[in-house]
Amino acid sequence: MPPAEASENRALDALVNVLLTIGAPAASWLTVPTVNVGIPPDSVPSDAGALLYVHHVRTEAIPAEVGRAYHRNRAYFHVYGFVPDRDSGGPRLLLNLKADVLRAVFAAEGSVTTLFGQPFFPGSFGYRDDMISAGMSAGVQELTLDLELSHTQP
Repeated sequence: MPPAEASENRALDALVNVLLTIGAPAASWLTVPTVNVGIPPDSVPSDAGALLYVHHVRTEAIPAEVGRAYHRNRAYFHVYGFVPDRDSGGPRLLLNLKADVLRAVFAAEGSVTTLFGQPFFPGSFGYRDDMISAGMSAGVQELTLDLELSHTQP
């Protein structure tokens, strides 16, 4: 049996599954995004509706507490959101997309905690103005997950 994938890959898969719940059923959400894994391409299609791109950004070691011997890391993920900027309503729709991301993350706290011992924690959100000329509003939501590593499944 092959070893388990890296902890960050398992966490990324869990996060993607959480984000895939957004929009189902549509009446319970503000947006219905398409979820993609990876860094957004240079040319994001402006006619595609709401888009999410999620990827692992970095991992940092968390020092062990005195008298405890374990290995812990904090994994950072970015969720990029893109929405068409029709009639200058893009920034408002982008904030609704961010709210849906957070709703999904909060709703999945129990199942994510069962898998990893911790839920995803939301960090900062920032608006990006580099897509305005392409007719898109864009932003990035940071999420972190603390992972305790075993020697057989780092």
